[in-house]
Amino acid sequence: AELAEPVVEAAVAKVLTLAPGAKVLQDALPCELQAGHGNTVEDLLPMVEALLKPGDVVLCKGSHGSLAYRVVEYIKEQKSQGEHRAHAV
Repeated sequence: AELAEPVVEAAVAKVLTLAPGAKVLQDALPCELQAGHGNTVEDLLPMVEALLKPGDVVLCKGSHGSLAYRVVEYIKEQKSQGEHRAHAV
């Protein structure tokens, strides 16, 4: 929940969180920033798919153990197939 304030100050549009421990952050964010939470990557990917629009920039931050890198791989795969124009960093 300590991260909620810096996230709000960064003026991000939406936040998805991944892994059980990150649910606290999702709940601490203002409602307009809450885009969803997944305990697993499999839970999160449909939310990523529904949220992304052409031109979006995505920051994916997470530990290797949370498998957050798979979200980036998914976005890159969708982009290479021409399905999205979002950029994952």
